[in-house]
Amino acid sequence: MSDLPKMIAAEVHGSLALALATGSDRLEDHDPAFESLAVSIGAPRSTYQALKALRDSSGRAVPIFNDQLVDMQKQMAAHEGVLAELASVTPLLAIARLRREGIIAHGDRVVAVVTASGLKDLDRSMNQPSNDMVFSSSTDAMKWLEESRSDLLVGRADSGR
Repeated sequence: MSDLPKMIAAEVHGSLALALATGSDRLEDHDPAFESLAVSIGAPRSTYQALKALRDSSGRAVPIFNDQLVDMQKQMAAHEGVLAELASVTPLLAIARLRREGIIAHGDRVVAVVTASGLKDLDRSMNQPSNDMVFSSSTDAMKWLEESRSDLLVGRADSGR
Protein backbone atom coordinates (compact mmCIF):
# COMPACT_ATOMS: atom_id res chain seq x y z
CA MET A 1 0.00 0.00 0.00
CA SER A 2 1.56 3.29 -1.03
CA ASP A 3 -0.38 5.50 1.38
CA LEU A 4 -1.26 4.64 4.94
CA PRO A 5 -4.92 5.50 5.56
CA LYS A 6 -5.68 7.91 8.38
CA MET A 7 -6.96 6.02 11.36
CA ILE A 8 -9.82 7.42 13.44
CA ALA A 9 -10.58 6.31 16.99
CA ALA A 10 -14.09 6.81 18.31
CA GLU A 11 -13.71 6.90 22.07
CA VAL A 12 -16.00 7.51 25.00
CA HIS A 13 -13.60 8.84 27.65
CA GLY A 14 -10.91 10.80 25.83
CA SER A 15 -7.56 9.28 26.82
CA LEU A 16 -6.38 9.14 23.20
CA ALA A 17 -7.50 12.69 22.41
CA LEU A 18 -5.69 13.96 25.50
CA ALA A 19 -2.45 12.12 24.65
CA LEU A 20 -2.58 13.39 21.06
CA ALA A 21 -3.29 16.97 22.15
CA THR A 22 -0.48 17.03 24.70
CA GLY A 23 2.04 14.96 22.73
CA SER A 24 2.29 12.56 25.63
CA ASP A 25 3.11 8.88 25.28
CA ARG A 26 1.31 8.25 28.53
CA LEU A 27 -2.35 7.29 28.48
CA GLU A 28 -3.75 8.59 31.73
CA ASP A 29 -6.40 6.87 33.79
CA HIS A 30 -9.06 9.35 34.76
CA ASP A 31 -12.51 9.21 36.25
CA PRO A 32 -15.09 8.65 33.51
CA ALA A 33 -17.61 11.47 33.14
CA PHE A 34 -20.32 8.84 32.55
CA GLU A 35 -20.75 5.07 32.31
CA SER A 36 -20.66 4.11 28.67
CA LEU A 37 -23.51 2.06 27.26
CA ALA A 38 -20.94 0.49 24.93
CA VAL A 39 -19.46 -1.87 27.47
CA SER A 40 -16.68 -3.27 25.32
CA ILE A 41 -15.16 0.20 24.79
CA GLY A 42 -16.03 1.72 28.14
CA ALA A 43 -12.60 1.57 29.76
CA PRO A 44 -11.36 4.98 30.98
CA ARG A 45 -8.02 4.47 29.24
CA SER A 46 -7.22 3.32 25.72
CA THR A 47 -4.21 1.31 24.52
CA TYR A 48 -0.71 2.28 23.46
CA GLN A 49 -1.25 0.40 20.19
CA ALA A 50 -4.22 2.64 19.36
CA LEU A 51 -2.19 5.76 20.16
CA LYS A 52 0.65 4.54 17.94
CA ALA A 53 -1.75 3.77 15.06
CA LEU A 54 -3.25 7.27 15.30
CA ARG A 55 0.16 8.94 15.38
CA ASP A 56 1.64 6.82 12.58
CA SER A 57 -1.32 7.60 10.31
CA SER A 58 -1.78 11.27 11.29
CA GLY A 59 -5.18 10.25 12.60
CA ARG A 60 -7.37 11.59 15.37
CA ALA A 61 -9.61 10.60 18.24
CA VAL A 62 -13.27 11.61 18.26
CA PRO A 63 -15.42 11.73 21.42
CA ILE A 64 -18.69 9.78 21.36
CA PHE A 65 -21.56 10.01 23.86
CA ASN A 66 -24.27 7.56 24.98
CA ASP A 67 -27.24 9.41 23.47
CA GLN A 68 -25.60 9.24 20.06
CA LEU A 69 -24.94 5.50 20.35
CA VAL A 70 -28.56 4.46 20.76
CA ASP A 71 -29.76 6.84 18.03
CA MET A 72 -27.19 5.51 15.54
CA GLN A 73 -28.01 1.91 16.44
CA LYS A 74 -31.69 2.62 15.70
CA GLN A 75 -30.89 4.41 12.43
CA MET A 76 -28.70 1.58 11.22
CA ALA A 77 -31.36 -1.00 12.08
CA ALA A 78 -34.11 1.00 10.38
CA HIS A 79 -32.22 2.04 7.23
CA GLU A 80 -29.71 -0.76 6.68
CA GLY A 81 -31.40 -3.73 8.34
CA VAL A 82 -28.37 -4.26 10.58
CA LEU A 83 -28.71 -4.37 14.36
CA ALA A 84 -25.15 -3.55 15.41
CA GLU A 85 -23.68 -3.62 18.90
CA LEU A 86 -23.43 -0.17 20.49
CA ALA A 87 -19.62 -0.26 20.30
CA SER A 88 -19.86 -1.11 16.59
CA VAL A 89 -21.74 2.08 15.74
CA THR A 90 -19.11 4.36 17.28
CA PRO A 91 -17.05 4.57 14.06
CA LEU A 92 -20.17 5.68 12.16
CA LEU A 93 -20.68 8.50 14.65
CA ALA A 94 -17.06 9.55 14.31
CA ILE A 95 -17.37 9.57 10.52
CA ALA A 96 -20.58 11.63 10.68
CA ARG A 97 -18.94 14.18 12.98
CA LEU A 98 -15.81 14.48 10.84
CA ARG A 99 -17.96 14.93 7.74
CA ARG A 100 -19.94 17.72 9.45
CA GLU A 101 -16.65 19.38 10.41
CA GLY A 102 -15.33 19.11 6.83
CA ILE A 103 -12.42 16.87 7.83
CA ILE A 104 -13.79 14.02 5.74
CA ALA A 105 -14.84 15.33 2.33
CA HIS A 106 -17.89 14.06 0.46
CA GLY A 107 -15.77 12.13 -2.06
CA ASP A 108 -13.36 10.60 0.45
CA ARG A 109 -13.28 6.83 0.74
CA VAL A 110 -14.05 5.68 4.27
CA VAL A 111 -14.25 2.21 5.81
CA ALA A 112 -15.98 1.34 9.10
CA VAL A 113 -16.14 -2.20 10.43
CA VAL A 114 -19.18 -3.46 12.36
CA THR A 115 -17.82 -6.24 14.53
CA ALA A 116 -20.71 -7.42 16.69
CA SER A 117 -24.47 -7.86 16.79
CA GLY A 118 -26.77 -5.62 18.79
CA LEU A 119 -28.18 -8.75 20.38
CA LYS A 120 -25.07 -8.62 22.56
CA ASP A 121 -26.21 -5.53 24.47
CA LEU A 122 -29.97 -5.24 24.08
CA ASP A 123 -30.32 -4.75 27.82
CA ARG A 124 -28.26 -1.55 27.60
CA SER A 125 -29.57 -0.09 24.35
CA MET A 126 -33.25 -0.72 25.11
CA ASN A 127 -33.16 1.04 28.49
CA GLN A 128 -33.73 -2.21 30.37
CA PRO A 129 -31.98 -2.70 33.70
CA SER A 130 -29.00 -4.97 33.10
CA ASN A 131 -30.23 -7.50 35.65
CA ASP A 132 -33.72 -7.62 34.15
CA MET A 133 -33.15 -9.41 30.82
CA VAL A 134 -31.07 -12.54 30.44
CA PHE A 135 -31.22 -14.51 27.20
CA SER A 136 -30.03 -18.08 26.96
CA SER A 137 -29.41 -17.80 23.21
CA SER A 138 -29.34 -15.30 20.37
CA THR A 139 -32.55 -16.91 19.11
CA ASP A 140 -34.28 -16.01 22.38
CA ALA A 141 -32.91 -12.47 22.18
CA MET A 142 -34.12 -12.11 18.57
CA LYS A 143 -37.57 -13.41 19.52
CA TRP A 144 -37.76 -10.84 22.34
CA LEU A 145 -36.66 -8.10 19.96
CA GLU A 146 -39.28 -9.05 17.36
CA GLU A 147 -42.04 -9.14 19.98
CA SER A 148 -41.00 -6.12 22.06
CA ARG A 149 -39.11 -3.74 19.76
CA SER A 150 -40.10 -4.56 16.20
CA ASP A 151 -39.64 -0.85 15.35
CA LEU A 152 -35.90 -1.54 15.25
CA LEU A 153 -36.34 -4.23 12.63
CA VAL A 154 -37.74 -2.03 9.87
CA GLY A 155 -36.02 -2.81 6.60
CA ARG A 156 -35.17 -6.45 7.34
CA ALA A 157 -34.90 -8.62 4.26
CA ASP A 158 -37.89 -10.76 5.30
CA SER A 159 -40.16 -7.72 5.76
CA GLY A 160 -40.47 -7.07 2.03
CA ARG A 161 -37.50 -4.76 1.66
